[in-house]
Amino acid sequence: MAITHQEKCESLTLPFIPLMGAVFAFPHISLTVDVTSPALLGAVEHAQRTGSYLYLATQKNPFSEKPETNDLYKVGTVARIKQVTRRGENSVLATFEGVCRAEHANVFMAGGYFSADITIKSYDYEGA
Repeated sequence: MAITHQEKCESLTLPFIPLMGAVFAFPHISLTVDVTSPALLGAVEHAQRTGSYLYLATQKNPFSEKPETNDLYKVGTVARIKQVTRRGENSVLATFEGVCRAEHANVFMAGGYFSADITIKSYDYEGA
């Protein structure tokens, strides 16, 4: 039996949430995060407003306030927002559901919130 696969890649730029101490690299898993930073709130609000997904990746150093590309584990998760609960002026409790794994090439600040250039890889398998 011969199994072959074909890799398909899709590149996107999405709002980005760096995770501090939580590992979330699995599709179909939910994660609830207390979002208090203005940059992170901006990413959540942008995704809600535009109906887009977000990219979540775990920080290597959970104490870094402004993580850069090399401060993050390379693989993260594209997620959708399931629920957002306001907890005051500058805080929300956001529940995300993983959609698929992705790798980031670059993270940056744009429009007052974090964004990431990501690549989603998927494979088509054929077997005999």
